[in-house]
Amino acid sequence: AAMERQLGHWERHGFGLWVFREREEGGLVGRAGLQRYVVEGADEVGLLYHLAAEAWGRGFATEIARACLRAGFEDLGLPSMASWTLPWNRASRRVMEKCGLRYEAEWDFAGFRHVRYRISAGAWRAARA
Repeated sequence: AAMERQLGHWERHGFGLWVFREREEGGLVGRAGLQRYVVEGADEVGLLYHLAAEAWGRGFATEIARACLRAGFEDLGLPSMASWTLPWNRASRRVMEKCGLRYEAEWDFAGFRHVRYRISAGAWRAARA
């Protein structure tokens, strides 16, 4: 069912989640990408990343998140993107901050309290200059 949802998202929007592997050994790093959501009544593109535990602490999350942001802003022309996590997930929050996303709000998502971060296309471009 999850695979069908992801394939449907790709068909409807032209983007979605990717699987990432290590360049040399080909080991699974995780999955990440961009996905549309309705957040508090508004259409939103979320930056997602989920890494295998073996890949933690090696810089993959930041590298992958930056690549996804680049795809969203350069290839898709999105005006902004958001990402969210559970409040206690300091590692994920640090990835968002290193990628230029800034804290926006705390809110309920999927039955749990989350913190949401955001970056606009303009802020992303300015940080790269």
